[in-house]
Amino acid sequence: MTSVDLNRPADLVGAAESRSLEVEAATTPDAVPRHVAIVMDGNRRWAKLHGMSEAEGHSAGVDAIRPIVEHAADRGIEALSIFAFSRENWSRSDDEVETLFALLEAAIRRETPDLVRQGVRVQILGRLHELPETTRASIADAIGATAGGRRLTLNVAFNYSGRSEIVDAVQRAIALSREKYCSVWHSMRQDIDFVVTFESRD
Repeated sequence: MTSVDLNRPADLVGAAESRSLEVEAATTPDAVPRHVAIVMDGNRRWAKLHGMSEAEGHSAGVDAIRPIVEHAADRGIEALSIFAFSRENWSRSDDEVETLFALLEAAIRRETPDLVRQGVRVQILGRLHELPETTRASIADAIGATAGGRRLTLNVAFNYSGRSEIVDAVQRAIALSREKYCSVWHSMRQDIDFVVTFESRD
């Protein structure tokens, strides 16, 4: 598994163009990673370094994703996973949490038609029942609209955490006995081959 640490969220766009997810030099289809994961971190630090608001930092992070999705689909990558909002993020200010939800809903409404056109299937992973009703409705609409996508699976991890995964997995195992259960990782279907982390440094 390859890992890339990017200094600024907006730099992901430039990195994708210059490095092409480190697969432009590949000479055979087997060299293209099947599953790429992006950890969206450092948006607030990036905004602070550039004299911007936290909301502008988060917005820049969201905007950086669009060309990555397009490039992943064009390169034949099977799955792209975006870790966007962990359960620990609930500890942030109410204004910031509301901004994050607003950005998610706006991005879903804005991007869904284009995702359908590109053949991208959306999966939202995490404790969705804890999200606001309007957010859940937008998510359900996007999942339904993109269900026929076959070129790329876009996993968006929202309201996730490692601890919750363990608790939920144990509860499912007890409830379902020997039946199979799905965690965030199992829902992704493929092992992660390539990880990109948004990381801001002073």
